[in-house]
Amino acid sequence: MEDDKELIEHIEQLAHEEHELFDRESRGEASTKERARLKEIEGELETSYDLLRARRARRSAGLDPDVEPVTEPDAIEAVEEPTP
Repeated sequence: MEDDKELIEHIEQLAHEEHELFDRESRGEASTKERARLKEIEGELETSYDLLRARRARRSAGLDPDVEPVTEPDAIEAVEEPTP
């Protein structure tokens, strides 16, 4: 991805879908499937925003924004939980 345009468009599409589903939910018209989709969208949006922030940070640091850092779940937990 040369720039973030595709990612931003994806975020906007998800946000629009989320808004429509929230409207249905607030009126009590959302189905179980639609409520499940809302949960999926929340996760997708979080992941997409994280990716956008990471790309921008890498670009600011003079690094290639298209290279995603490899993170191991165990490494993340080790950082979050200090050893005694």
